[in-house]
Amino acid sequence: MRDVRHAAYYGRQLGILIGELRRIAREEGVEGKFGGQAEVRGAAGEWRALIDDVNTMSANLTMQLRDLGRTAKAAVEGGLPRSLTVPASGEMAEIFDSVRTISEMRA
Repeated sequence: MRDVRHAAYYGRQLGILIGELRRIAREEGVEGKFGGQAEVRGAAGEWRALIDDVNTMSANLTMQLRDLGRTAKAAVEGGLPRSLTVPASGEMAEIFDSVRTISEMRA
């Protein structure tokens, strides 16, 4: 009986985890709402690590895109070039470099 209760508990926790991860993916990837954080009470071990990784990814993406947006807006409005202060790598770094170049050309 104890094993059945544990299985039911972990099944509920897994359902909550999946729901939170889907919510973050939908909000950021489909709805364009950034800054969401997954919350699953009682998660531990690998489940906690997965939640923390998703939350870190969400926070980094949010910071990068908001900084990119502020810089692009300043470039369009003819303001002083705004330096991009958020570290980026890969494709995001290429986008930042392009916006940085445009901003410098307009200065």
